[in-house]
Amino acid sequence: MNNAHPNTLNSPSTGMMSAMVALAFFAVGQICLLACLAVLLLFPDVLSGNPYRLEVTALAALVLPGFAGSAVFGTFYAVSSVLTGSRLWSRPLAVAHWFLHTMGLCGMVLALGGMPFLENPFLGVGVGAVLQLIGVLLLFLNLVLTAAQHNRWEPESITVLFALFWLGVSAILGLTLLVHWNFDIFQAKALRYIEVYAIVSMAGFLCLGILGTTLKLFDMFLVGGLHTSGLMWTGCILINLGLFMIPITAVSFDWSAQSVPVGIIFLGSLLYLISAFLRIRTSNSGLTSGIALATCGLVVGVGLIGLESLLLAGAITPPELVDNFFREQVRMHASLTVLGTVLMLSLGTGTHLVPLLVWRLRCLPVVREHNGPAADELIDPRGLPVLLLCLLAGWIYIAAGQWNIQAAGVQLGVLCILIGILWFFMVIRPAVMLFLFGAMTLDSDSELPSTPSHESV
Repeated sequence: MNNAHPNTLNSPSTGMMSAMVALAFFAVGQICLLACLAVLLLFPDVLSGNPYRLEVTALAALVLPGFAGSAVFGTFYAVSSVLTGSRLWSRPLAVAHWFLHTMGLCGMVLALGGMPFLENPFLGVGVGAVLQLIGVLLLFLNLVLTAAQHNRWEPESITVLFALFWLGVSAILGLTLLVHWNFDIFQAKALRYIEVYAIVSMAGFLCLGILGTTLKLFDMFLVGGLHTSGLMWTGCILINLGLFMIPITAVSFDWSAQSVPVGIIFLGSLLYLISAFLRIRTSNSGLTSGIALATCGLVVGVGLIGLESLLLAGAITPPELVDNFFREQVRMHASLTVLGTVLMLSLGTGTHLVPLLVWRLRCLPVVREHNGPAADELIDPRGLPVLLLCLLAGWIYIAAGQWNIQAAGVQLGVLCILIGILWFFMVIRPAVMLFLFGAMTLDSDSELPSTPSHESV
């Protein structure tokens, strides 16, 4: 399982803080995910109707920076030592980022959720967004200085840094939207332009962040495998080129013109997907259910980008309905991306990543004095196929429910996802038990029950 950078993974002093911060981000993300699913289960109509209702905006804050952002940030820290070949440049900055992210998220969600009862709720939203932006700047600084220590400028590292750049752009534009009523310069058309580019920037963060970290995780967990740097460099250039082209095509608000940069982004993403398939195909370790689930997430995400480019190129809506069409499509694609791509990748790679992080924290410091389980023995692989089926079924139900505007379809999808999450925790139960009770399980001759390695599918 631990095939990449053995000197980094096996050093007791390297990666401890990264592992703790990563698990802390994952915990925040899971709490936000469960809260989001509970809301959707009780109020499935949130995914239809006016997208600017208070409950929709609050749910967006909960699911985008809350679940998706936390999942991506946690993965950044989890693979930071592998991405850069060295320990984090500053451990306190990592802790400060988690604190600012959590406090900012709480401020945004509470302000939006309590908007009808607060005198100035936008102040809380603005403060929360600023706190999260400062945290992103700390992460960017930490990753840049960490990579510079050993000059590790690989395509995965550059992809992650570009993802943080686009997140910063999205945050700044989001703050601009928040304060627009105080400045006459923000007229209706200018405000519409900022809205479009803010959404695109958030999409750029999710796209690049997911692709960069997932390819590095595949490099870690797939023994052997072809390292296709050329495909990733080309894909990174194309995606950023498409993102930078958006302002040029957005000025005229000609919807068909948007298909060009979106098509370029799709081609770049497709190159990353091809690179992932090549690594799986040439790997010596076989395709596990966790990697299969993560790959399904990549396929879903790249497919949604391709579908968006086709919809835009076909000019399928009258000009007078463009704005409503745009907002409805953005909400639908955002929900399908978060509950499809991000969720599948988070839980799929989590079946490999969480046991590795727990093993590093609990077993690595005492592994030389005591016998203990290997990292791939900290899971129960019997539930992996069920996890895969539940998440796929849930995504299909939610997609069908939104497409047909059927609340029952959304509720069925949420139930399937909740069952899948339950199976996820059943799969990683040995790792959770070891994390909660510590290395005390290694103090005697009795070891954790050994379970088989991940099965091939």
